[in-house]
Amino acid sequence: MWKQCQGRTAAVPAGLLAVLSMLVGAAGVAAIAAEPDLPAGVSRDWWTAVQQRIADEEYHVTWQDGIGLPDLDAAWQAPN
Repeated sequence: MWKQCQGRTAAVPAGLLAVLSMLVGAAGVAAIAAEPDLPAGVSRDWWTAVQQRIADEEYHVTWQDGIGLPDLDAAWQAPN
């Protein structure tokens, strides 16, 4: 799958769940995806929102100008 980022195209891995399923089987994927027991005071809604934000931003790739490296004027950048 290709994703458009600020007018530029970057490769983004697709089908991660399918690959995990092949590697560890359905039971392994279910264990990885299982909801953890949350600490006291942490709501399920908060946990879900945080997990969604992490997933949304995991492959957020942007083009950066003026990155501060002497041999490179610009480059792709991802916070992960």
